Amino acid sequence: MTVGQWLDIWLATRHAIRPATQRIYTQLVRDYVKPGLGNVALTELTIGRVQAMFTSLLRANATRVRPLSATTLQRIREVLRAALNGAIRRG
Repeated sequence: MTVGQWLDIWLATRHAIRPATQRIYTQLVRDYVKPGLGNVALTELTIGRVQAMFTSLLRANATRVRPLSATTLQRIREVLRAALNGAIRRG
């Protein structure tokens, strides 16, 4: 299973959160996490790959009209962490 496939499952099972929060999670996953890690197998995911995704996001910030804020980067990290913790719990 890929990171992207797991993220789809994880997002679909987030029932205890508000609709606005669900939309934010979905947007962060769609716009930032899946493009960087979506095709990586969960078993192949490493700290290095995650760091490379964040490095890529930071480099892209230099060319954006409106760079990603520190808060957005933190939210991306939080969503990824929560999803991966869910994958670990699920086995």
